[in-house]
Amino acid sequence: MTISLNEALAQGIDKIRMPQWRAKGDYIQLHITEDGHFGPWAYLHSAYTVEGVENPYPMIITSLGGLNDKSWEIYDGS
Repeated sequence: MTISLNEALAQGIDKIRMPQWRAKGDYIQLHITEDGHFGPWAYLHSAYTVEGVENPYPMIITSLGGLNDKSWEIYDGS
């Protein structure tokens, strides 16, 4: 089941991933603020580790697509 960013925010879901990402352990963790929005930063969690690279990797969000596009899925921890 896919979900939009607005739906995820409304439900308080902060861990999302793109269905087409190859590694099931890859996901983005949004920072949801007290007013129910997400901040301009997030953390990219990777199923794979690379020496010398932080995991999760902090990043600034420049674009995640349309807020109503149902292109994300909820990360379920598997």
